[in-house]
Amino acid sequence: MIAPQVSSFRYLLPENLRELAQCSGFCLTAVVPPFIPGEKSRYSPSTVLRNFTHEAEMRLSELGAGKEQIAMVVDPLAKLAEDPALAEGFHWSRAILRSP
Repeated sequence: MIAPQVSSFRYLLPENLRELAQCSGFCLTAVVPPFIPGEKSRYSPSTVLRNFTHEAEMRLSELGAGKEQIAMVVDPLAKLAEDPALAEGFHWSRAILRSP
């Protein structure tokens, strides 16, 4: 098995799309709505990510992904859900793309 290359880029720019298009295997796309502390909001970003992580684990399992594959894709989202910086809020939605 080829070890996955891990890269990160902060913004979805055209020059980054080539790298994303070359990924194989299972992939996830999570959208976290804007969150401004103190304003009326249905769910916090942490709650959105925790719910998404749980659903993604179940769905990937249904699709035949192994525990290692699921962990590779989902664990960083679970860690992000615990990041206290999410509680500071943000004015724009966030798209999170994950693949092996």
